[in-house]
Amino acid sequence: MVKIEEIKEIKKYFKRIYTIVSKEVQEMIENLDLSKKKKKAIMRELAFLPEKEQLKYLDEFKSL
Repeated sequence: MVKIEEIKEIKKYFKRIYTIVSKEVQEMIENLDLSKKKKKAIMRELAFLPEKEQLKYLDEFKSL
């Protein structure tokens, strides 16, 4: 019997990171003068914070 978590398609589905970052925050990140890799890392870090916190961190980041 195959365990459901061992099915290739199921693994792939659960490994995905779903974007829960607003368009406004995405645009702010996109406008940063950073590499694509760094922008992606920032997006991942902010993804699970409430939008208010995301904006706060981006504002602080931009002021550096």
